[in-house]
Amino acid sequence: VDRLGQVIRNPEMKITSTLKNYELLEKEGGLSQKEIGQLLRTIDVFHSTQLHFSRLKNEIIGQDWQRQKTLQAELIQIFKQIKVADNADAFVDSLRLRSKKITVEMNELSVSTKRKAIAKEYQLGQAKFISHLKRYAQIHHKTVISYFWSKPLSSIYIVGQNPERSFFKTVAVDSNFMQLVNASYQLNSRFLTQASTLQLQDSLNRALYQLLIQPIKSEISTDNLLVCPIGPISYISFDALRSEKNEYLLTHKNTSYTSSLFALLRTKKTPTSAPQKVMAFQPKNYGDDSLSALFYAKQEIAALHSIFPTITYKGTQATKRRFLQQSKSAKVVHVASHSILDTKNPYESYLIFEEKDNTESYQLKASEIFVNSFLSDLVVLSSCNSAKGTFSGDIGIVSLSNAFYFSGVPCTVGSIWSAQDKSSSEIISDFYRNLSQKKNKSISLTKAKRDYLRRSDAIKQQPFFWANYVVYGDDSPIVIDTEPTNFTLIVALILATTLLAFSCYKLFRIWRASLR
Repeated sequence: VDRLGQVIRNPEMKITSTLKNYELLEKEGGLSQKEIGQLLRTIDVFHSTQLHFSRLKNEIIGQDWQRQKTLQAELIQIFKQIKVADNADAFVDSLRLRSKKITVEMNELSVSTKRKAIAKEYQLGQAKFISHLKRYAQIHHKTVISYFWSKPLSSIYIVGQNPERSFFKTVAVDSNFMQLVNASYQLNSRFLTQASTLQLQDSLNRALYQLLIQPIKSEISTDNLLVCPIGPISYISFDALRSEKNEYLLTHKNTSYTSSLFALLRTKKTPTSAPQKVMAFQPKNYGDDSLSALFYAKQEIAALHSIFPTITYKGTQATKRRFLQQSKSAKVVHVASHSILDTKNPYESYLIFEEKDNTESYQLKASEIFVNSFLSDLVVLSSCNSAKGTFSGDIGIVSLSNAFYFSGVPCTVGSIWSAQDKSSSEIISDFYRNLSQKKNKSISLTKAKRDYLRRSDAIKQQPFFWANYVVYGDDSPIVIDTEPTNFTLIVALILATTLLAFSCYKLFRIWRASLR
């Protein structure tokens, strides 16, 4: 992990060569299930390590990592000196004191560098990765699909796993594929009023469907999709893709996303029987950022409170400091605000909280989120562009959602373009209602979008109004069934016994009265 930059030399060329070799093998005699699984793991390692390497290049944790290495080397030297020294020597006592201080500092650094968390990404060997992936697809009844676009080879490589088998497909694309993705994104993320642009939007979404879904349609044997988008494909809302029947993919499929299969296949903490604590943050003043007020955020949080008991911080209470202090212990965290992307330096992207005064920042940067630790099962960013990353060279998608994942949050719901205030409020409110009924997160969000489309007119059925929200990460329900505790059973038994005794006493009194 320390030598990512040295180990991955010319990564784009290596992964491209690997994919081309697999393509030739597929044409020659086909690929075995094991070989396809190996390729899927290779692509995931490539993508994950590029994200980690980009953090080092941006020096978000680079200095802390170097400090850890220096302290580790010093600790080794101290232990060597203690081993050969006289235990009665005062110098040994000073060495031991120094080793304790080093240990304390290293423990503090480990919180921000996330060395252990990142290293765990790669603890699954090839055999375990393949077996875990198959089991994941079977248990969750999902079709896992990884997309890799190679500009030099003018191809999209699609590698996946459904509950029955692995699959591999090469799709030829024009050199303008990036322009196609960008044009679709620009139209989907805007409210359109002209018939010509609406027709162009539909044709672009159909073209992307033909490239990304149609070639593997026979392999998609489930209603649930897990998409691993790499590079520019991370800009695509798969919900808005249109089939040959002119139906949105959302009509029949529930889609969630991940930036790392390793992350999903690792052991996850067991979800609670119900959110122990739900928190919502709704700032009012956005400081120097000239942004419009979110008029429907109040309704959104009111709906949340009607579903789960919620601790709400509004206006001057919704500060960055309070968020970092209080939300770390919440099971569900909801932020109704704005977020700003820095496409040149992704880790400078930030969430906006209340500008209470000039003594503290109201901007919570992705770099700050990454170095913190949260216990939440779910963070919902009801804000503009919260899940949209930036694509530059070999970096891939780097977003606020990804930063929350490495702070310990297994799942986020965020927006890949500027959310429309009213429709977003309706969809997120329904999402929570569905979530409270023990549905998976992706199913909860998909159902909320479908219900929104059913009650909307043609104008408000544009993707701009509903296709922006996506689920990234662990898709399991927040609320699950649990066995009653012994205490609950005892109390129930006592109440039942008391009720039975009282009923018998009343019947006895009635019987005695009848004898008289």
